Amino acid sequence: MENYKVAVLLQPDKTKSGTPMFCVPQKIINMLECYNIDVELIYLTPIFDYSYKEYFDGVGPIMPNNSYEKIKNKVLSCDGLLLTGGNEFYLPEIKLIQDAYKNKLPIFGICLGMQTILAAFGGKCIPLDEKIRPLHSGTIHKININKNSQLSYLGNVLEVNSYHSFHVVFDEKKPQNYFNGQQVLYVTAYSDEKVIEMAETYDGYITAVQFHPESAGLIKTVSDNGMFQIENISDITNTLMNNFVTKLKNNSLTKNNSGAPSNFRR
Repeated sequence: MENYKVAVLLQPDKTKSGTPMFCVPQKIINMLECYNIDVELIYLTPIFDYSYKEYFDGVGPIMPNNSYEKIKNKVLSCDGLLLTGGNEFYLPEIKLIQDAYKNKLPIFGICLGMQTILAAFGGKCIPLDEKIRPLHSGTIHKININKNSQLSYLGNVLEVNSYHSFHVVFDEKKPQNYFNGQQVLYVTAYSDEKVIEMAETYDGYITAVQFHPESAGLIKTVSDNGMFQIENISDITNTLMNNFVTKLKNNSLTKNNSGAPSNFRR
């Protein structure tokens, strides 16, 4: 089986000394490796000092254009982009998502990654209500699946793991959520408390989930014949990853046939 390469963005967490510290999301890397996906770690360096919140509060510039172009080119050289969980997203990530989508690069967002994707298309990230937060912090809860979701064949109601204290307010009809006259993202799952749990494009180029498929019992072992096999995988994780791999394959074929991903143009 051919391996595909996914760019995984690593966000800096500032230490007490003010220097950035990068935490490698090992569970996500393990999940990708279970599906024969190679990982290109993209370090968001100290030039990403201005966060999404700080920017909209009126604080300073984003980053030098030449630095952004270098990061963007590295991302676009991969077959897909994955955004992980974390504490806070940064403005260049939003631009990377928009540029990746314009270049038909498959995108997968998990937890904060989902929130960042929705912010890139007009959403706003806010804290969960104090009454709701305990239901979403280190728990398993039910989500309600839209009939058009890629997960709908598994049922109308599914159980997922959850660990977050913020959520996204998102209006699908905002102008930011349209590209070339077409709606980009559709919300396809909510919790009982009306928290957005999943959003996706119907062409499969973007999948964003608030829960953590990488923590759903993935174990990669070696069988008697020396081949890797996956054990204890959840149906949800398997569906999401198989669909993501299909898009990676299509993207790889496009690059091989044309020398570069097919570009969208505004």
